[in-house]
Amino acid sequence: MHLFEKALASFDFSEPKLGFRNYIDEDSFIDYFLLTELFQNFDGYRISTYLQKESGDKLKMGPIWDFDLSLGSKGFCYTMNKENHNFWIFEYNNYC
Repeated sequence: MHLFEKALASFDFSEPKLGFRNYIDEDSFIDYFLLTELFQNFDGYRISTYLQKESGDKLKMGPIWDFDLSLGSKGFCYTMNKENHNFWIFEYNNYC
């Protein structure tokens, strides 16, 4: 994790061998992002988020779970209205 975070903060963060891609399974991060946004699962970025890593493998996002506050559920967004659905879920402060 330390090396991954260090790579993210470096000037070479986008380099394939020196940057963050060296430490993560990029497809799992993309899939996680798309599913979280598609299902409007605003817990997916802040509370119900898991990462996993097998020895010798890259860091993976997931599993994705906890959809009780998704698909338009107000959940903890007491002030949410229809206009808020125009925001990405990762922009939590705008969405809720």
